[in-house]
Amino acid sequence: MRTIFNYLVFCMMLIVSISSTPAKAEVPEGWIKWVSEKSPETAYEAGSDTKIYYSPPKSYYLKFIDNSKTEIAHSNASLYQDLRSDKYFGKRIKISAFLRGENLSDKARLFILISKDGKHLKRADGGIVVSSDWKHDSVVADIEDGSTFMYGLSMSGKGQAWIDDINIEIVGKDVPEKGVTWRLGKDMPHNMP
Repeated sequence: MRTIFNYLVFCMMLIVSISSTPAKAEVPEGWIKWVSEKSPETAYEAGSDTKIYYSPPKSYYLKFIDNSKTEIAHSNASLYQDLRSDKYFGKRIKISAFLRGENLSDKARLFILISKDGKHLKRADGGIVVSSDWKHDSVVADIEDGSTFMYGLSMSGKGQAWIDDINIEIVGKDVPEKGVTWRLGKDMPHNMP
């Protein structure tokens, strides 16, 4: 009888420990974690979270891991996807998502980076996330023929940020570009020593 009781207690403890595990520190399939070269790869973790999300069943997150080798002032990371699709060529796209931050020492935001032939052409950034309330944000940018783009969540400094409910849609040219912080052009310096 005591053995059965101990077994039941063990099973209950196992169920509680599994159900209370809010996040899985593993880069979600199809996503890429990038950490700046000024920080070790282990300075940030990325994963999915089944406890904190805007829409069930999960969100994705980036989290700074306290590491004495990390220079906080220059630490940043991104969780993103690369996309190259003919259906977006020559179109204006809008990427929207819900974001949330917690204990952020700097910033977290939605972004899109458009590249062609190995050169970054344009970047658009969403607004800065500063609180633990979910915030809906979007960026709008034109995709050139033959280009690729990456989009996702970027953060710098300490804390944790989440992204959820991501949507990509083609919009008309009547919708202005939004969040474009720079674009490569003849009037902008580039490839400088």
